[in-house]
Amino acid sequence: MFLVGGGILAHGIPGIESIFAQALHPVSTIEVIGSTLEVLTSMVLNGLLGILAGALLVPVVSGAQKAAGMFRKTDSQ
Repeated sequence: MFLVGGGILAHGIPGIESIFAQALHPVSTIEVIGSTLEVLTSMVLNGLLGILAGALLVPVVSGAQKAAGMFRKTDSQ
């Protein structure tokens, strides 16, 4: 899930895809295993982006759930 989400974010946020391309270029020039390392490095970068995005959203979702819970308690009393 983190790889897919990170890939979606990398394609959707302007500038991230070019940063990833710049990071992948030196890896791709390695003889024999460069193409394999490029794919693996791309997956790692997408995964890290997905994990970072998830870590940033956890407090937002938790806060929203707590706020919604506070409103539900006051409505039922």
